[in-house]
Amino acid sequence: MDQRAYNFDVPERVVQIGCTLEFVFILTETGGIYVFCLKEKKFYSLSPSDCIWTVTNVLISIFQLQSESDFESCMNIMTLTCLSSEIKMFSLVCTMHAAYLLKNDLESKTSSIQRIYDSRHPDKDEIISMNILITKIAAGNDHILLLDEIGSVHAFGSGNHGELGCGSLEFEKKPKTIEFFRENNIKVVDISAGSWHSAAVTNTGDCYTWGWNRNGALGLDSEEINIQLYPFPIETNSDIRVVSVCCHSTLTILKFENGESLKFGCQ
Repeated sequence: MDQRAYNFDVPERVVQIGCTLEFVFILTETGGIYVFCLKEKKFYSLSPSDCIWTVTNVLISIFQLQSESDFESCMNIMTLTCLSSEIKMFSLVCTMHAAYLLKNDLESKTSSIQRIYDSRHPDKDEIISMNILITKIAAGNDHILLLDEIGSVHAFGSGNHGELGCGSLEFEKKPKTIEFFRENNIKVVDISAGSWHSAAVTNTGDCYTWGWNRNGALGLDSEEINIQLYPFPIETNSDIRVVSVCCHSTLTILKFENGESLKFGCQ
Protein backbone atom coordinates (compact mmCIF):
# COMPACT_ATOMS: atom_id res chain seq x y z
CA MET A 1 0.00 0.00 0.00
CA ASP A 2 1.21 3.48 -0.89
CA GLN A 3 1.73 5.24 2.44
CA ARG A 4 1.44 8.79 1.12
CA ALA A 5 -1.14 10.68 3.18
CA TYR A 6 -3.49 13.40 1.95
CA ASN A 7 -4.32 15.74 4.83
CA PHE A 8 -7.36 18.02 4.85
CA ASP A 9 -9.84 19.32 7.38
CA VAL A 10 -13.49 18.32 7.39
CA PRO A 11 -15.87 21.17 8.38
CA GLU A 12 -17.92 18.93 10.68
CA ARG A 13 -17.54 15.82 12.81
CA VAL A 14 -16.74 12.64 10.88
CA VAL A 15 -18.63 9.53 12.03
CA GLN A 16 -17.79 6.91 9.39
CA ILE A 17 -15.38 6.13 6.57
CA GLY A 18 -15.85 3.68 3.70
CA CYS A 19 -13.95 2.87 0.54
CA THR A 20 -14.47 1.28 -2.83
CA LEU A 21 -11.63 0.41 -5.19
CA GLU A 22 -11.81 3.92 -6.68
CA PHE A 23 -13.06 6.29 -3.98
CA VAL A 24 -12.92 6.98 -0.25
CA PHE A 25 -16.24 8.13 1.22
CA ILE A 26 -16.57 10.20 4.41
CA LEU A 27 -19.85 10.51 6.34
CA THR A 28 -20.40 13.35 8.81
CA GLU A 29 -22.81 13.45 11.75
CA THR A 30 -25.32 15.57 9.80
CA GLY A 31 -25.38 13.15 6.85
CA GLY A 32 -22.93 15.11 4.72
CA ILE A 33 -20.72 13.07 2.38
CA TYR A 34 -17.24 13.91 1.12
CA VAL A 35 -15.42 11.88 -1.48
CA PHE A 36 -11.77 11.49 -2.46
CA CYS A 37 -11.09 10.17 -5.95
CA LEU A 38 -8.01 7.94 -5.81
CA LYS A 39 -7.25 8.30 -9.52
CA GLU A 40 -7.75 12.04 -9.92
CA LYS A 41 -6.52 12.95 -6.42
CA LYS A 42 -9.48 15.31 -6.10
CA PHE A 43 -12.00 15.93 -3.33
CA TYR A 44 -15.73 16.18 -3.84
CA SER A 45 -18.79 16.92 -1.75
CA LEU A 46 -21.75 14.72 -2.61
CA SER A 47 -25.42 15.60 -2.47
CA PRO A 48 -27.21 12.21 -2.21
CA SER A 49 -30.58 13.66 -3.15
CA ASP A 50 -29.50 14.28 -6.71
CA CYS A 51 -26.00 12.75 -6.79
CA ILE A 52 -24.31 16.02 -7.80
CA TRP A 53 -20.58 15.91 -7.16
CA THR A 54 -18.82 19.23 -6.65
CA VAL A 55 -15.10 19.75 -6.12
CA THR A 56 -14.17 20.71 -2.58
CA ASN A 57 -10.98 21.05 -0.58
CA VAL A 58 -12.06 19.43 2.67
CA LEU A 59 -11.44 15.88 3.78
CA ILE A 60 -9.32 13.88 6.20
CA SER A 61 -6.07 11.93 5.93
CA ILE A 62 -6.34 8.93 3.59
CA PHE A 63 -3.91 6.59 1.89
CA GLN A 64 -3.73 5.59 -1.76
CA LEU A 65 -5.14 2.09 -2.32
CA GLN A 66 -3.37 0.11 -5.03
CA SER A 67 -5.12 -3.27 -5.14
CA GLU A 68 -8.04 -5.42 -3.98
CA SER A 69 -5.93 -6.66 -1.06
CA ASP A 70 -5.39 -3.05 0.05
CA PHE A 71 -9.16 -2.53 -0.12
CA GLU A 72 -9.70 -5.53 2.16
CA SER A 73 -7.05 -4.28 4.60
CA CYS A 74 -8.76 -0.89 4.76
CA MET A 75 -12.16 -2.55 5.25
CA ASN A 76 -10.72 -4.61 8.11
CA ILE A 77 -9.64 -1.49 9.98
CA MET A 78 -13.00 0.21 9.51
CA THR A 79 -14.98 -2.87 10.53
CA LEU A 80 -13.24 -2.90 13.89
CA THR A 81 -14.35 0.67 14.62
CA CYS A 82 -18.05 0.14 13.88
CA LEU A 83 -19.28 -2.12 16.67
CA SER A 84 -22.03 0.02 18.21
CA SER A 85 -25.59 -1.37 18.04
CA GLU A 86 -27.16 2.05 18.66
CA ILE A 87 -29.68 3.07 16.01
CA LYS A 88 -28.04 5.83 13.99
CA MET A 89 -29.80 8.35 11.79
CA PHE A 90 -27.14 7.94 9.09
CA SER A 91 -24.77 5.07 8.26
CA LEU A 92 -22.37 4.56 5.38
CA VAL A 93 -21.24 1.24 3.93
CA CYS A 94 -19.11 0.34 0.91
CA THR A 95 -18.43 -2.76 -1.14
CA MET A 96 -15.59 -2.95 -3.66
CA HIS A 97 -17.73 -1.31 -6.33
CA ALA A 98 -20.51 0.63 -4.63
CA ALA A 99 -21.34 2.96 -1.74
CA TYR A 100 -24.65 3.08 0.14
CA LEU A 101 -26.12 5.60 2.56
CA LEU A 102 -28.56 4.29 5.17
CA LYS A 103 -31.08 6.74 6.62
CA ASN A 104 -33.26 5.91 9.64
CA ASP A 105 -36.38 7.99 10.29
CA LEU A 106 -36.87 7.57 14.03
CA GLU A 107 -40.33 9.17 14.01
CA SER A 108 -41.91 7.02 11.32
CA LYS A 109 -39.73 4.01 12.23
CA THR A 110 -38.78 3.51 8.59
CA SER A 111 -35.47 3.43 6.78
CA SER A 112 -34.06 3.92 3.30
CA ILE A 113 -30.87 2.72 1.65
CA GLN A 114 -29.58 4.93 -1.14
CA ARG A 115 -26.95 3.72 -3.58
CA ILE A 116 -24.86 6.85 -3.97
CA TYR A 117 -22.19 5.32 -6.19
CA ASP A 118 -21.69 2.18 -8.28
CA SER A 119 -18.77 1.81 -10.70
CA ARG A 120 -20.77 -0.73 -12.71
CA HIS A 121 -23.82 1.56 -13.00
CA PRO A 122 -22.39 5.10 -12.68
CA ASP A 123 -25.51 6.85 -13.93
CA LYS A 124 -28.02 4.95 -11.80
CA ASP A 125 -29.11 6.21 -8.41
CA GLU A 126 -31.33 3.85 -6.44
CA ILE A 127 -33.27 4.16 -3.19
CA ILE A 128 -34.63 1.15 -1.32
CA SER A 129 -37.32 1.81 1.30
CA MET A 130 -37.98 -0.43 4.33
CA ASN A 131 -40.80 -0.19 6.84
CA ILE A 132 -38.55 -0.83 9.82
CA LEU A 133 -35.51 0.71 11.47
CA ILE A 134 -32.09 -0.75 10.72
CA THR A 135 -29.75 -1.08 13.70
CA LYS A 136 -26.68 -2.25 11.82
CA ILE A 137 -25.43 -2.52 8.25
CA ALA A 138 -22.41 -4.55 7.12
CA ALA A 139 -20.71 -5.06 3.76
CA GLY A 140 -18.54 -7.70 2.14
CA ASN A 141 -16.80 -7.46 -1.21
CA ASP A 142 -20.11 -7.41 -3.06
CA HIS A 143 -22.95 -8.06 -0.61
CA ILE A 144 -24.79 -6.14 2.10
CA LEU A 145 -26.30 -7.35 5.39
CA LEU A 146 -28.96 -5.44 7.34
CA LEU A 147 -30.03 -6.06 10.94
CA ASP A 148 -33.39 -4.57 11.90
CA GLU A 149 -34.73 -3.53 15.28
CA ILE A 150 -36.67 -6.75 15.88
CA GLY A 151 -33.66 -8.99 15.22
CA SER A 152 -34.30 -10.07 11.63
CA VAL A 153 -31.52 -10.14 9.04
CA HIS A 154 -31.84 -9.04 5.43
CA ALA A 155 -29.31 -9.37 2.62
CA PHE A 156 -28.81 -8.20 -0.94
CA GLY A 157 -26.11 -8.05 -3.60
CA SER A 158 -23.99 -10.94 -4.84
CA GLY A 159 -24.92 -14.44 -3.75
CA ASN A 160 -22.30 -16.26 -5.84
CA HIS A 161 -20.78 -17.87 -2.75
CA GLY A 162 -23.92 -18.28 -0.65
CA GLU A 163 -23.11 -15.14 1.34
CA LEU A 164 -26.75 -13.94 1.34
CA GLY A 165 -27.90 -16.95 3.38
CA CYS A 166 -31.14 -17.31 1.44
CA GLY A 167 -30.48 -20.73 -0.08
CA SER A 168 -29.43 -19.67 -3.58
CA LEU A 169 -26.45 -18.28 -5.49
CA GLU A 170 -28.49 -15.57 -7.21
CA PHE A 171 -27.85 -11.83 -7.18
CA GLU A 172 -30.52 -9.96 -5.19
CA LYS A 173 -31.19 -6.33 -6.18
CA LYS A 174 -33.23 -5.58 -3.05
CA PRO A 175 -32.97 -6.75 0.57
CA LYS A 176 -34.28 -10.27 1.07
CA THR A 177 -35.09 -11.54 4.55
CA ILE A 178 -33.05 -14.53 5.69
CA GLU A 179 -36.03 -16.72 6.53
CA PHE A 180 -33.96 -19.24 8.50
CA PHE A 181 -33.85 -16.96 11.54
CA ARG A 182 -37.51 -15.99 11.33
CA GLU A 183 -38.75 -19.55 10.81
CA ASN A 184 -36.79 -20.76 13.83
CA ASN A 185 -37.77 -17.79 16.05
CA ILE A 186 -34.13 -16.73 16.36
CA LYS A 187 -33.42 -13.10 17.26
CA VAL A 188 -30.13 -11.74 15.94
CA VAL A 189 -28.24 -9.01 17.84
CA ASP A 190 -25.07 -8.61 15.76
CA ILE A 191 -23.95 -9.16 12.16
CA SER A 192 -20.73 -8.95 10.20
CA ALA A 193 -19.60 -9.61 6.64
CA GLY A 194 -16.32 -10.94 5.33
CA SER A 195 -15.26 -10.85 1.70
CA TRP A 196 -17.59 -13.67 0.65
CA HIS A 197 -19.10 -14.92 3.90
CA SER A 198 -21.41 -13.67 6.65
CA ALA A 199 -21.98 -14.18 10.36
CA ALA A 200 -24.60 -13.39 12.99
CA VAL A 201 -24.83 -13.56 16.79
CA THR A 202 -28.14 -14.32 18.50
CA ASN A 203 -29.64 -13.07 21.76
CA THR A 204 -28.95 -16.49 23.27
CA GLY A 205 -25.21 -16.14 22.64
CA ASP A 206 -24.92 -18.44 19.63
CA CYS A 207 -23.13 -17.64 16.38
CA TYR A 208 -24.19 -18.64 12.86
CA THR A 209 -22.11 -18.41 9.68
CA TRP A 210 -22.83 -18.90 5.99
CA GLY A 211 -21.26 -18.30 2.58
CA TRP A 212 -17.85 -19.34 1.27
CA ASN A 213 -15.88 -21.48 3.71
CA ARG A 214 -12.53 -20.51 2.21
CA ASN A 215 -9.69 -21.13 4.68
CA GLY A 216 -12.29 -22.38 7.16
CA ALA A 217 -13.79 -18.90 7.61
CA LEU A 218 -17.15 -20.38 8.65
CA GLY A 219 -15.67 -22.41 11.48
CA LEU A 220 -16.44 -25.57 9.52
CA ASP A 221 -14.17 -28.17 7.94
CA SER A 222 -13.15 -26.59 4.60
CA GLU A 223 -12.45 -30.02 3.09
CA GLU A 224 -16.03 -31.12 3.74
CA ILE A 225 -17.93 -27.86 3.19
CA ASN A 226 -17.08 -25.30 0.51
CA ILE A 227 -20.23 -23.19 0.34
CA GLN A 228 -22.92 -22.98 3.05
CA LEU A 229 -26.19 -21.63 1.64
CA TYR A 230 -28.02 -21.21 4.96
CA PRO A 231 -26.92 -19.99 8.42
CA PHE A 232 -25.21 -22.79 10.32
CA PRO A 233 -24.39 -22.76 14.07
CA ILE A 234 -20.72 -22.67 15.01
CA GLU A 235 -19.51 -25.11 17.66
CA THR A 236 -17.38 -23.08 20.09
CA ASN A 237 -16.79 -25.83 22.68
CA SER A 238 -17.65 -23.29 25.36
CA ASP A 239 -20.64 -22.61 27.60
CA ILE A 240 -19.84 -18.89 27.60
CA ARG A 241 -22.09 -16.72 25.45
CA VAL A 242 -20.86 -15.08 22.26
CA VAL A 243 -21.65 -11.34 22.36
CA SER A 244 -20.29 -10.06 19.04
CA VAL A 245 -18.71 -11.14 15.77
CA CYS A 246 -16.31 -9.46 13.37
CA CYS A 247 -15.45 -10.80 9.90
CA HIS A 248 -12.45 -9.85 7.75
CA SER A 249 -11.64 -11.25 4.34
CA THR A 250 -11.64 -15.02 5.12
CA LEU A 251 -11.45 -14.58 8.90
CA THR A 252 -14.18 -14.71 11.56
CA ILE A 253 -13.58 -13.52 15.13
CA LEU A 254 -16.00 -14.24 17.96
CA LYS A 255 -15.97 -12.26 21.19
CA PHE A 256 -17.26 -13.97 24.34
CA GLU A 257 -19.02 -12.50 27.36
CA ASN A 258 -15.88 -12.94 29.47
CA GLY A 259 -13.78 -10.90 27.02
CA GLU A 260 -12.04 -13.84 25.40
CA SER A 261 -12.10 -14.37 21.65
CA LEU A 262 -12.02 -17.22 19.16
CA LYS A 263 -11.14 -17.01 15.48
CA PHE A 264 -11.67 -19.16 12.40
CA GLY A 265 -10.03 -18.88 8.99
CA CYS A 266 -7.14 -16.56 8.23
CA GLN A 267 -6.46 -13.02 7.13
